[in-house]
Amino acid sequence: MRRSGGRTDTEEIARRRYVAKASLDHFLRVAAALSEVFDGNVLAGVVFLTIARAGVQHLTLTPGPGGPGPDGVYPDELRRPVSVMSVANFLGLSYETTRRHVSLLIDRGFCVRVGARGVMAPASVIRGSMMERLEETSYTATHQLLRTLRRGPDDLFPG
Repeated sequence: MRRSGGRTDTEEIARRRYVAKASLDHFLRVAAALSEVFDGNVLAGVVFLTIARAGVQHLTLTPGPGGPGPDGVYPDELRRPVSVMSVANFLGLSYETTRRHVSLLIDRGFCVRVGARGVMAPASVIRGSMMERLEETSYTATHQLLRTLRRGPDDLFPG
C-alpha cells in the first residue's frame, strides 16, 4: 500500500524506527551523564532540569532584550521560582516523590527555596563545573544524533 509521497507503510515504519533508535541513543547518553552528575539518581537530574528550564521558560519564548548573559546563562533576577506541584504535574510524578527530589536538590545545593512554595536553580549552579560536564555531554550527544539523522534516508523528514 502506498501513502502520500509514494512511501509504503513499511517504509514509513522503518523511517520512524530509525529516528526513534537515534533519539533513544541520544536520550540514554544524556541520562548516563545525568546519573553521573546526580550520583546515580537520574530522576533527581530530570527534576533539576525541569526546574532550571521552567524558571526561564518565560524568557526563552521571545528573543531580544533581557536575554541570557554573554555566557548564555540568565541571571537570577530574571529567573522565576517554580512550584513543586507544577514540576510534579509536568513530569507526571506524585507530589511527594517530586518534593523528596526537590529537597535533595536543595540539600545538595543544586536548587534554592524562594518564598514559601517556590524553588529555583540559580545561575551559579548552571555555570558550575557539574553542569558544564552535563552540557558538554549533551552537546556531543546532540552532534552525534544529528550526524546519525544526516546518514539516514534522504527523505527522512520530507517537507
